[in-house]
Amino acid sequence: MTAIDHPLPRVLRILRWLQWVSLGVVILSGSAWWATQNGWAPLLAVGDRFSTDFGLEGSSAESRPEQRVAAPRFELALFDGGTLGLAELRGRGVVLNFWASWCVPCREEAPLLARTWEANRGRGITVVGVDVWDTEPEARAFIAEFGVTYPNGPDGQAQIGTEYGIPGVPTTIFLDPQGRIARRWVGALVEQRLPGFVDEVLP
Repeated sequence: MTAIDHPLPRVLRILRWLQWVSLGVVILSGSAWWATQNGWAPLLAVGDRFSTDFGLEGSSAESRPEQRVAAPRFELALFDGGTLGLAELRGRGVVLNFWASWCVPCREEAPLLARTWEANRGRGITVVGVDVWDTEPEARAFIAEFGVTYPNGPDGQAQIGTEYGIPGVPTTIFLDPQGRIARRWVGALVEQRLPGFVDEVLP
């Protein structure tokens, strides 16, 4: 038997693949245990009324108009003062972005969100940032660094995040003008897809 047709290299490749699979299971199990111990178990579940499209850049879960459900109500205390509630956003499409200053993908998508807000605020779209698992000084520094001008506020205890079932940050929820959940995007937003998501919730 020659070196070319020897079965050992293939066996080694299979073993190496199994090692990576095992490592992934350990990481996911550890994440689930951590979330449970820290009261974040609800964040591991994503709604089941969605068709899901998984990609390398993130995962998208879309709900057809006839299947959309009302978004949970919230009242967000803004960093700039005042509050913003879901009821005030009725009639506008909403891009509800959950983020944290220490989150690398959040930093990657921040300039895109800032541009999206500036380009679409006159079209009946409101971008709202919900800062979770963070400190106020770091959150404010993040907002200043990326020149974010859309409404932002803290969700320190993740009450809003829990209500919306976010599995982590960044997660973005798209609400239609009727206040219903149209789409969830888990992971950093990407320029190729965000404009289409925004168009789906235009008034």
